Amino acid sequence: MEDNKKKNNGSVIIITILTVLVVGLAGYIGYDKLLNKESVKTNKTEEKTKNEDNNKKTTEETKSVEETKNVEETKTIENTNTTNEISNKAKCYGTYYVNGNATEGIYILKEDGNFEVKNTEKAGVFIINENTITFIKRKHTTGPRNEDPVYEDPQSYLIYEDCSKIRLTESGSHTSAWLEKAN
Repeated sequence: MEDNKKKNNGSVIIITILTVLVVGLAGYIGYDKLLNKESVKTNKTEEKTKNEDNNKKTTEETKSVEETKNVEETKTIENTNTTNEISNKAKCYGTYYVNGNATEGIYILKEDGNFEVKNTEKAGVFIINENTITFIKRKHTTGPRNEDPVYEDPQSYLIYEDCSKIRLTESGSHTSAWLEKAN
């Protein structure tokens, strides 16, 4: 019986110590979170101040980076516009006669990169890349824009550097055809 009393006394002491620890810990947590509002306000104020300082620095850095980017983009756009003005304006525009004879056909190459053939329904765009001119015909009728292209049948030919002639046949061909500049 004495052994049971000793065991019960030991259990009571352990339970009492654990109860005191739990109550103490709960009291500390409750005091820290609920009752100590001043420290919470101070911490929040310090955090707001730090965040505002960081935001100001970040905003200033972002502004300077954005200003630098804007200046660079403006320069790039100016350079691109200058390049586009040069490249968008087609060279070698004017009137060309087939085989130097207006009765065989007249090609009109416009400054905006479009061409048309007089007295036919042939029209489209042209592109000059080094010594090659490519005519791309415009279709007469097309289907839905996302299913059917507007232009078709690209044909590339040799063009002289001075734009005086466009050779319509392959080199070494038995027949020869060309476009000769009229003006």
